[in-house]
Amino acid sequence: GGQSWGYEGEYGPERWGAVSPANITCSIGRQQSPIDLRNPIPAELSDIQVHFRPSKLEVLNNGHTIEVVVPKGSFMVLDGMRYELLQFHFHHPSEHLVEGSSFPMEAHFVHKSAKGDLAVLGAFIAAGEEHPMLKRVWDRMPMEGGKTVRDATIVRPSDLLPDDHEHFRYAGSLTTPPCSEIVSWI
Repeated sequence: GGQSWGYEGEYGPERWGAVSPANITCSIGRQQSPIDLRNPIPAELSDIQVHFRPSKLEVLNNGHTIEVVVPKGSFMVLDGMRYELLQFHFHHPSEHLVEGSSFPMEAHFVHKSAKGDLAVLGAFIAAGEEHPMLKRVWDRMPMEGGKTVRDATIVRPSDLLPDDHEHFRYAGSLTTPPCSEIVSWI
């Protein structure tokens, strides 16, 4: 009831632009994400400075994904601009591809600057040994959409970032409606 978009069927990505006038960019946009990351152009870019603080767990099942809400104080600096970390969430399988291949999962760390600009730091998650922080989130995540769990469990968002800081950057969009083309992707 009241569903405005989904990942398949009549509410799937191929129909997002038609479901609501607010989503028209999903159909006509020119910088839509996610993309297949291919043929990168090497560039000398400033380092990304990540300053994520540990916090108590607040995990939300929003009906589309599992989202970890982060209190104020965690941020990253990209090209001299500070972006506050709002939340991070997961996509299974990964939304972005690399040379045509997907990963089992992708984490998106959603940031916003004081000017309202968005920057999303994405991290691919490969299959392997059990990850302690993911286990803490999965053990407590609500199974029902619209539910939130809060407890004293400590999460460290930076635990999900790779040690290697090699990355792709591009200008793109939100990967869900309204598909606004306002995101700096890392």
